Amino acid sequence: NSGLYAASRMMWALSSQNQLPKLFAKVSKSGVPYIAIWVTMIGGLPGLLSEQFGADVIFKNLMGIAAFTMVIVWMSICWSQFNFRRQWLKQGRALSELKFRTPWYPLVPILGFICCTATGLSMAADPEMLSGFIGCLLFMVACYASYYWLYHNKN
Repeated sequence: NSGLYAASRMMWALSSQNQLPKLFAKVSKSGVPYIAIWVTMIGGLPGLLSEQFGADVIFKNLMGIAAFTMVIVWMSICWSQFNFRRQWLKQGRALSELKFRTPWYPLVPILGFICCTATGLSMAADPEMLSGFIGCLLFMVACYASYYWLYHNKN
């Protein structure tokens, strides 16, 4: 229930900020983003159906996609932290202006990125996780393709 609420409100907010099609910003008279809720519910069907049809396979694939996505998110965080500090100094700013400084920079973001890469590769090498890895890659390609289509083909 909380996941349905959070996911549908996130879709509504992204649509309101022109980061998803306007279709998802439509709300009922009482302010419920009904299209976003329907899409979220349809997206949750594989989890529901996994109980009846191939529970082990579907569950492992969904967990694999979630795990790979989490690894990629942390890789992005490490990469961003590494580049942020470099750009900050390149702009002539001082480290003393930062409210938070990563301890042992640049070692921490570099090691974090390497460890996440090793984790992702080891998960991809596991035959039971391979389909989750491929699913995550396809999902990422779909995200980037839709972003490109939405923002670069407006003209």
